[in-house]
Amino acid sequence: GEIGTHRSHTDISLNELWFALPLSSIELHLGQMSTIARREYKKTGPFSEAPILEQVYFGGHQHQAGVRLYAMPSKHISIGLEGLSGENTSLSTESIVNLFSELKLQGVNWASKLGLWYQQGSAVNRQDQRYDGDHHGGIQLPNADYQFTGDVDLVGAYGVLDFQTPIKTQFLLETIHGVQEGRLVNTETTRIKNSSQGWRLMGNFYFGRFTIAGQYERLSSKNSFQG
Repeated sequence: GEIGTHRSHTDISLNELWFALPLSSIELHLGQMSTIARREYKKTGPFSEAPILEQVYFGGHQHQAGVRLYAMPSKHISIGLEGLSGENTSLSTESIVNLFSELKLQGVNWASKLGLWYQQGSAVNRQDQRYDGDHHGGIQLPNADYQFTGDVDLVGAYGVLDFQTPIKTQFLLETIHGVQEGRLVNTETTRIKNSSQGWRLMGNFYFGRFTIAGQYERLSSKNSFQG
């Protein structure tokens, strides 16, 4: 399980609560969860702000009812399939399907992992509410006054590298490519195709109780409208 608190709220919310059922070499997870592909994207390190990729593609939070099949064919590889309800998400409002895989390697003084995932979803009359009362930076952004209906496809990859000597160091590189295609409704109906690409590089250097960190993020987006 996972419990979360938010700056704009005074209550404590239960973000995740799911149960694992072993089925031979596969685990079945049931309950309220966020996609396992999102693990690296919600990591902020020493920064108080959620990463841009997390805010744009996942809306800062993405917890919903779902089921997950999780397997480890070897001690270095994990794969899985998820089906999620689509509630409490920023891009999809209907059911979501996720495929994910991760490779872990470890040496004497280092460890690394590489992940790749794909998410397919859809939206019906979705309004952009990613910053509606659940922001982390103290800046209130207005929500756009339009609704989107269509398909949402995301592909993501990440890599993490940890060094233990002489200074404990961690590097994180991640990227997401997204395509949304469908109808945009305000006062008129317009066909839209949105393609976006985002990536983040973060480095953490640990000196006992002190940490020096740096981060660079970039997001680009292209919209094509028709009639």
